[in-house]
Amino acid sequence: MFNKQQILDAYNYRYATKKYDPSKDVSEEDMNFILETGRLSPSSFGLEPWRFLVIPKSNAKIRDLINEHSWGIKDKKDATYYVIYLSRRAEDLQPNSEFITHILKDIKGMPEDILNVYRGFYTNQAGELSHLLGEENVRALEDWASKQTLHCFR
Repeated sequence: MFNKQQILDAYNYRYATKKYDPSKDVSEEDMNFILETGRLSPSSFGLEPWRFLVIPKSNAKIRDLINEHSWGIKDKKDATYYVIYLSRRAEDLQPNSEFITHILKDIKGMPEDILNVYRGFYTNQAGELSHLLGEENVRALEDWASKQTLHCFR
């Protein structure tokens, strides 16, 4: 297990990998740990409006398609995994959506009465104060989710 200083040192290192050693792979256990830290990263409203699409080295067909259409990836083709960050769509981020219900009820364990209070808070903050909710604001809400996604591994 890592101690707190080791984790802080790793975050402070901020190294942009230019090339991967094809003889060294990231273990599935380590990758799952990395993904869990991303999933648990803080976000506005605590909703973690992201998903990760993980493409292992063994899926060469999909990786070749990605390599053809992604700027800069060709130099990183030896990476053990490609991780594509996906932000949630506006319909997932509506106060009564299945996604928000799942996060609040199943992940955070909120009882129904607290869940309803939270929905009211979210509706007020995201809707009335931030103008993110409603059909006319779909683009703004998806832009907000995208910005949350960009910060989940910082």
